[in-house]
Amino acid sequence: MVQECLDAAGFPTGADGAISHPEDQQETFYLAYYTCHAQFPVKEIYLQPLTDEQRLFIRSHWIDSVIPCLAELGYELPQPPSAQAYLDSLGTAEEYTISGELVEFGIPYSAIETALRECPENPPSAAVYAN
Repeated sequence: MVQECLDAAGFPTGADGAISHPEDQQETFYLAYYTCHAQFPVKEIYLQPLTDEQRLFIRSHWIDSVIPCLAELGYELPQPPSAQAYLDSLGTAEEYTISGELVEFGIPYSAIETALRECPENPPSAAVYAN
């Protein structure tokens, strides 16, 4: 809804998901951004940190869906750390993510972007917040 509002205000999202605007329209963009976000506030649930159960749901999504999908594209990733090791790593430099693993293998960002469009790293938000 916010994006539709910004589109209507003349600030569409590009193919890469970014919103660009001419330098001389910066103030107009900021006003549109503020107005659109005020019209469609974020629900309180989305402002809370994810629970351990939600994080483990995402980890399961990686194991069950993303890693096999990436393997079909030719990217062989190791399994994520154990559930407890994964939870212990959250918020540290060692935190496991699929995109982080792809970067560690030296895969170019454009290839990572393409692979993650085919194999989305995160499950749908509705599924995450249902856990």
